[in-house]
This record gives sequence, structure tokens and C-alpha cells, in this order.
Amino acid sequence: MLLLYLSLVTLLLHITYQDYRTRSIYWIGIPLIMGIYAILAGYYAIYIPDFWEILLNTIIISLQMAFAWLYFKLFRPNEKGFIDKKLGLGDILLLYVLVLIFSPVALITFILMVCIFSLLISLSIYFLKRLPSPLTIPFAGNLSFAIAVVFIIELYTGLAIRKLNLFEFIQILSDS
Repeated sequence: MLLLYLSLVTLLLHITYQDYRTRSIYWIGIPLIMGIYAILAGYYAIYIPDFWEILLNTIIISLQMAFAWLYFKLFRPNEKGFIDKKLGLGDILLLYVLVLIFSPVALITFILMVCIFSLLISLSIYFLKRLPSPLTIPFAGNLSFAIAVVFIIELYTGLAIRKLNLFEFIQILSDS
């Protein structure tokens, strides 16, 4: 089990490196992530969302993509290439991988945290290096790094970060 976790984390960190270096990821990484995760879920009974959670997660990600597309259509109509120039195909595919990994509440929380983290890291790099070119955010790289961190935390602490459901979330909020 440890070997599979290590290979999954290594693959995710490699995707992070690729995206930071070239602003693209190799497509083969996506099915490899899903395959290793499927083996972990099948043989070691780690958390995998049920059908309704996967459906809700898919709707959440699809709505995000639809709103992003609509934003660029309405407010930036002269800029072409939504998937090529604005949000890469690797970013979108990696977001859909999250559908199979997180519960809906954990997915929303995770994506929100990764977006904030991505923006802060990219702005920091942009201003520290004083880059003359426009700011680009390696979202797939930051997303894969955050997934790797979640798996490492879960492996070594036993916390069920990916399994948080709505009722547990409300309970946590009401207790504090």
C-alpha cells in the first residue's frame, strides 16, 4: 500500500514540476492517477465517493467550467481559445479527477483553497521575479501538489480529509 501511495504522490509531484516548467502536462498522467487510485480503492478500501456524490461532484465541476466559459464569452469576447489560452485541458481533466477522490463538501473546500493558494503563489512568483510577461497560473501543477499533500496527510495521520460530508461539516461548524 505504501508503494502505491508513494507512486501516486510521485506522479502528482511530477505533474506539478511539468506544469511549472512548461505550463503543460502529459496526458498519460491523468489515466495513471485514476488507475493507481482505483487500485488503492479496490484493494485497500480507501475512501471513494458513492454514485450520488460523484454525480454531485460532476455537476459542481461542470458548473464551474460553464461559468468560466460564460465569463470569457461575455466579458472578454475578443480573446479566443478558452481551453488553449485561458484554462488548459490538463487543468480541466485534473479537476474532473477530483470527482472520484473527494466528497462534495470536501471538493468545494479543496477547490477554494487551491484557487487561493494558486493565486497567492503565482502573484508572489510574479512580483518577486518582476516578470515582464503576463501572469500565468500553473493551476494543474498547484492542484496536483495539493492532492499530493492531502494524500500524504491522510497516510500519516489517518485523518479523513477527502470524506467530509455536509452533515459532519455542519456539526463541526455548530460545535465551534
